[in-house]
This record gives sequence, C-alpha cells and structure tokens, in this order.
Amino acid sequence: MRGRKPNPIKMQLAAGDPRKKGMRKLKEAASLEKKVPSGLPDPPVDAPPEVQNEYLNLKRLLEASELAHQPDQICVHLAAIACVEAKKRRSGESLRTALAFLSNLGLSGEVSRMRFKSDKPDTSTQELMALLSTPRERRKDRSVSEQLLGENQAAG
Repeated sequence: MRGRKPNPIKMQLAAGDPRKKGMRKLKEAASLEKKVPSGLPDPPVDAPPEVQNEYLNLKRLLEASELAHQPDQICVHLAAIACVEAKKRRSGESLRTALAFLSNLGLSGEVSRMRFKSDKPDTSTQELMALLSTPRERRKDRSVSEQLLGENQAAG
C-alpha cells in the first residue's frame, strides 16, 4: 500500500471530519464496519513454551486495549512466533517481520487497527422493480408525429 495509512473511522468522527468528507458518510461507514466477536482463545497446545508465553503476553496487551478479536487468533500466534525469533536472533529481517505482525494487530498504533467495512446491500434490483411497477406518465408536450402533423396542416 502506498502513502499514509488511513485514520480509523472512529478517529475521523472524533476529530470532527478534518478531511471534509461529510459526517453522514463517516457515520454510514462506521455503521458498515463488520462486528467481530471479541476475546482470544488460549494458546495452541502444540506450540513451544516460549511461544505460548509470548502469545499470552500479546493476548493480555490486546485485551487491555480492547483489540482482542477471535479472527486475529492466527495472526497473534504468528506474531508470538515472530517475536520469539526476533528476541533470539535480533536480526533486521526477524525484527521487521515481528513489527509487521504487531502492526497488523494494532499494537503499533490505532491507525493499524482498521476494520474492513462490508459492502452496501444491493438495492438496484429493488429500485428497478419499483420504477417498473409505477404507471407511466403521459408526456405533456406533443409527440414528434403530432408536431409534424400540426406543421403540415398549418402550411397546407
């Protein structure tokens, strides 16, 4: 992704719409955000003990900041593995990997905690059916053939 990460909808609403997008549009976008169940399960039993400890630490941090959600379980587990590897190796690549996972979980700032909004429900067919079910209105002006007949009668 290029450029700055977008601010979360909640922050935009709290700031009073600094981008002049329209409060109605922001509130609509906030209502379209998907609601996911909160809370994380216990660490996987097949994980090594240091990964389980790191998982519990990340879980505690996420729950304290109210960012713990069930769909993030795999990401938290991978972040725990990456953090353990980064602590062992302290190399650039392992640190970047751990930071990327932590950023995706929202532990590097609220901007990284964006929720995907669901698409608007498709109402085009309903609107089309409503339009087709209404009776057609007669045109108030004369048709082209009536205009031509009128001109011919006036000329002849």
